[in-house]
Amino acid sequence: MKASHIIASVALTLSSFAVADQLDDILEAGVIRVGTTGDYKPFSFYDGQNYSGYDIDVAQYLGGQLGVKVEFVSTTWKGLLDGLKEDKYDIAMGGITRRMQRQLNAEQTQGYMVFGKCFLVAKGNSGKYDSLEKVNLPSVRVGVNIGGTNEKFADKNLPNASFTKFENNLDVPKAVAAGDVDVMVTETPEGLFYEVTNDKLEAARCEEPFTRSQFGYLIPKGEQGLLNAVNFAIDEMKLKGIDKQLMQKNQLIAEQKFNVVLTAADGKKVDIIQAVKDATGLSLIESKSVVESLPAVLKEKLPKSEAEKLEKALEAAGATIDIKPVQ
Repeated sequence: MKASHIIASVALTLSSFAVADQLDDILEAGVIRVGTTGDYKPFSFYDGQNYSGYDIDVAQYLGGQLGVKVEFVSTTWKGLLDGLKEDKYDIAMGGITRRMQRQLNAEQTQGYMVFGKCFLVAKGNSGKYDSLEKVNLPSVRVGVNIGGTNEKFADKNLPNASFTKFENNLDVPKAVAAGDVDVMVTETPEGLFYEVTNDKLEAARCEEPFTRSQFGYLIPKGEQGLLNAVNFAIDEMKLKGIDKQLMQKNQLIAEQKFNVVLTAADGKKVDIIQAVKDATGLSLIESKSVVESLPAVLKEKLPKSEAEKLEKALEAAGATIDIKPVQ
């Protein structure tokens, strides 16, 4: 055999080893190793015993789709890429921003959530502080955590505001709720999280943030098979609405609320009046007045499950019900 043929044969053999498919290894082992920091609510949080958060739930969904167990591996933000290169885990997850530098050193999945800089304010103040111009005033007290990108954004875009800087990021929302500062510079997931979990707070400009980025997941460089599988799982979650369900579960978006409206009372009137009384707590006279003044809103801002339960009870009495989403 010619030397050139031998060299080509050896190169081909080495190439076959070089392109070993990590997805095949995962399926064979029956485990996918997920690297995550566990320090970024509501995406990845470790309480000392268990992991929780949106991306933790996505990891479990991915494991289910692949038919493998999920093993979480603790990592750091600084060590995300090194962990992939050193084969400490198969995928990195947990509120990771898609960046060019990461793309040059790993594979990034499609973006699964757009986010950007926005404000967290006291309940009822979102219209008052919904632009840079309205906040960039000496009379507006702005809270930021020291050393992060929020501080950099504030220094650049709000130079005329009055700053209060905090060592601990968790203290800034508390200051807004207490009225010690007017505005917290934050990012959309954090802003929405506090809006859902704290009735004293609301987000401003989360639907139209001042900057725009995307979260994604990191895959080892060259692992196209695994990348394709994860992207497929993300598409399936979007198609079936699973992503929205997990966002609601993890307080990234508020649960849709519904009003229950009585539109017709064609059944036995006394039964419908009694059903309205049971549903609303009104007196019989008040319930009778409701039934005689259609359409009438019986209950407002109910979770879908409660609205449907109420609808079923009233329709059993002969009423016609319309469930309308709260806009």
